[in-house]
Amino acid sequence: MNYLHNYTIAIIVVILTIYSWGLQASTCITVGSGDWATPGIWNCEPGGGSVDCGRTQIIIQPGHTITVANQYNFLNCSQPMHLVVHGNLDFTNGNKLDLPCGSVVEIMPGGKIFKSTPGGGSSTLVAICNDNWWIAGNGDQQGYQVWGASPLPVELISFEINTKGKDVHASWTTATEVNSDYFELSRSRDLEEWQVVGRVSAAGMASTVRHYRFVDRNAPQGTNYYRLKQVDYNGLGGVIAIQSVVVDDAAWEVWPNPSIGQFNIRHQNKLSEYNYRLLDISGRPVNIASSFGNGEIQISTFGLAPGNYLLVVEDRSGQIVTRKKVIIH
Repeated sequence: MNYLHNYTIAIIVVILTIYSWGLQASTCITVGSGDWATPGIWNCEPGGGSVDCGRTQIIIQPGHTITVANQYNFLNCSQPMHLVVHGNLDFTNGNKLDLPCGSVVEIMPGGKIFKSTPGGGSSTLVAICNDNWWIAGNGDQQGYQVWGASPLPVELISFEINTKGKDVHASWTTATEVNSDYFELSRSRDLEEWQVVGRVSAAGMASTVRHYRFVDRNAPQGTNYYRLKQVDYNGLGGVIAIQSVVVDDAAWEVWPNPSIGQFNIRHQNKLSEYNYRLLDISGRPVNIASSFGNGEIQISTFGLAPGNYLLVVEDRSGQIVTRKKVIIH
């Protein structure tokens, strides 16, 4: 009886500990590129500041590069950290991240962890609970990958945001799910105040690919940020992805699509005020040649392998204006 009593108490302690992590969860999200230690590149809630003990969710957004130019030891932090890399995590020679036990590093499709300076093949690293999960000598690491002793309740493959007129279409795909109750989609104008715009029931337990969609009708004009949160049956959860999009009444036209050799882009604004990138299905940019004429821009696709690509249009500040799926034959 004493054994059973002690075992029951131990389980209750574990549950309360996990529940307390959920209550104390704190998120830091990048708002630009720069050094890891610079508070201005992070939006941390609650309380502001930068990444330190107690920050359990750390998200590097697409298009942002965070440089680790020092040695950061979080090993003695009382709570695990979940580091999600959508953009780039760049290490300089001899510098490292030591994360607390139970932490998880998730490199998303299009994300990358690498060292940009020479030397330091074994001294530049990412460690969890004193266990080296990556050293610079292993080379660049790209998504999708998960590092850490504990599997995540949801393995996210992709999270995409696109516009159709004033509507914003969110879609995401999971590879596996464990005790996943629902997904919560929120919208923000400033990465500080968030409004829940929808919930989508999750699969619960799944070991095969699942696809989800939600449409945010009549979203506000301008830049909108969308945050995807996963919630378990026990009520715990966390942010697993953030994307931004610009809602613009004026439609971007891309044709012919599918195309052979070339496709064209038309928009009512001055096309030369934007930057254009073409990404393959793994999120890597491909080389393209462009030219302007007759109020349109022509993108040459000669030499590219047939398949699906993503056209990304950005304004001069690097803000994504729209994304369009392009099929090349």
